[in-house]
Amino acid sequence: MQIDTNYLKEILHIFIDSDTNFITTDRFKTMISEDIEKFLFHWDLLLDKHLIVNTKGEKPKIATYGLNGDCSLILGASVRLHDNGHEFYNMLKDDTAINKIQTNVKNLSMDFLLEASKQYINYKIGNLFNS
Repeated sequence: MQIDTNYLKEILHIFIDSDTNFITTDRFKTMISEDIEKFLFHWDLLLDKHLIVNTKGEKPKIATYGLNGDCSLILGASVRLHDNGHEFYNMLKDDTAINKIQTNVKNLSMDFLLEASKQYINYKIGNLFNS
């Protein structure tokens, strides 16, 4: 499955749009019901990079898999967006930046996107202090 930057942005926007520090994973029910495989793929990518954490600062798994491959969802857990997740979201919501990346890089990886988000922040900071 390919990384869908718009889908990552949709997931992260749910955190950003919240009025509270923590949200429950129930907030993702609609996305999960629309395409569970796509959601879990992108959720796990965000967890792999520690962009989303639970109340203990750990990776909040919302699915477990049985020996036969059956998936069980664990909804209702409290989760929050880590600071790195906020930085990552800021780059994803900048259509100009993300379009340049998508145009010039065909096989996006999370490592590449995270490095791009760091460079994006550095660029924005540089522009702020150089203007």
